[in-house]
Amino acid sequence: MKTDDLIKMLSTNVEPTDRSKISRELAGVVLFGAATSITIALLTTGLRSDLENAHILYFLLLKFAFAGMVVSFGVFYLSRLSRPGGEKMRSPLWATAPLVAFLALAAFALIAAPVVHLRTMVMGTEWLECLISIPVIAVGAFPAVVWVLRRMAPTDLAGPGAVPGGVSG
Repeated sequence: MKTDDLIKMLSTNVEPTDRSKISRELAGVVLFGAATSITIALLTTGLRSDLENAHILYFLLLKFAFAGMVVSFGVFYLSRLSRPGGEKMRSPLWATAPLVAFLALAAFALIAAPVVHLRTMVMGTEWLECLISIPVIAVGAFPAVVWVLRRMAPTDLAGPGAVPGGVSG
């Protein structure tokens, strides 16, 4: 069989694909990963006992907002990168937009804070626990995101290979 014959045979009876299938699968696996991560977090660290404090609750909701933004922008970017030629569709700035926004908010908070509180604001008191907990909690989501991505057809493997870590974390 000649190359032209093979191409002609492969291009006959081609049906259009469902473009929203990628987004649906990614959304489903992200919801699964979020449920897994929340379950792991609750089993390992338990529920915070100081949630009745409005200040603590505010910062917890801010952390959830940040995580939600990172995941939603990451899934949007990943759904574009997982298609052939998708790396030409979107700039990597879309995936980093939540990080830049929250870095600006953090810089503003640090500038407005008294000098006495800067060390505690930057490092906190539980930094080592966070450094260990975040990768452990992301263990449930990462394989699921990679599994869905392996079923897609990205042409540039570097971009789609880096984004699942951000989406999972």
